[in-house]
Amino acid sequence: MTSAFLSAARLPGPWRATVSVNPANVERAVDLVCEVLREYAEAGPGERELTAQRNSMAGQHAVALATSGGITAQLERMSYYALADDEVDTYRARLEAVSHADVLAAVQRYLCERNLVVVAAGTFAS
Repeated sequence: MTSAFLSAARLPGPWRATVSVNPANVERAVDLVCEVLREYAEAGPGERELTAQRNSMAGQHAVALATSGGITAQLERMSYYALADDEVDTYRARLEAVSHADVLAAVQRYLCERNLVVVAAGTFAS
């Protein structure tokens, strides 16, 4: 299973979970995705996962600033979102300020089973 936010740079969603399964297992796969969502909504990420994600985001940010194109993209993002002039300098500190409780609240608000839309494609028996 993979999951990602689509167009997260400009839109507040949507989020997608993708699984590839035998058509006979579609219902079981949907049930498992729902189970994972419920578990994640109860506990959120572990501290190691949260730290790893912070480090990944900070690293991507730093690497992007190593090129003129990356700097231009950052300036465009700052303009688009009306971010503060010190955005580049405070990015890591703001990442560190996001608590487990903050993440858990966002998960419970946005990644909930009640908003799930299931789309299945492939060859199914009639």
